[in-house]
Amino acid sequence: MGLFAGIEKAQISQRGKYLPANFVGTLAVKRTLHRDTLKGGKAFIVEFEVITSNIETNPVGSDVSWYQALDKLGAESAIKLFAAACAGYHRSQQQEIETEVAPGLDEMLTDCCQSPDDNALTGTLVDVKTWLKKTQKGLDFTQHDWSPAKA
Repeated sequence: MGLFAGIEKAQISQRGKYLPANFVGTLAVKRTLHRDTLKGGKAFIVEFEVITSNIETNPVGSDVSWYQALDKLGAESAIKLFAAACAGYHRSQQQEIETEVAPGLDEMLTDCCQSPDDNALTGTLVDVKTWLKKTQKGLDFTQHDWSPAKA
């Protein structure tokens, strides 16, 4: 085996492979990251393995990423909903999310990003639906709706 074993399988990309609009499926958390962005901000990134999928370009077993620039409107809300879904809560369970998830969220996410490959979220299954939404500038943006994975 050479020094570059497995290089033939590498995808040539500087960016993650993101879910397209109209995706419906189940994902397994692989890694959680906190990174500096090229524009000087911070981002929260989650890498997943696709467990179920309705779209051929994202087959079962493939990897996808979810990226949240922390300086963008709605990022904290989106991350909170993601974390709540990982903890087994639906969007409609606002009171439970506020009392059960929110108080330890900063510490839990910090811990997860400090141990990106082995943390409280690693292996967690979560369902997601995506759709296109227009930004304030009129650009297309893929919105994600997270929910606990169905057993």
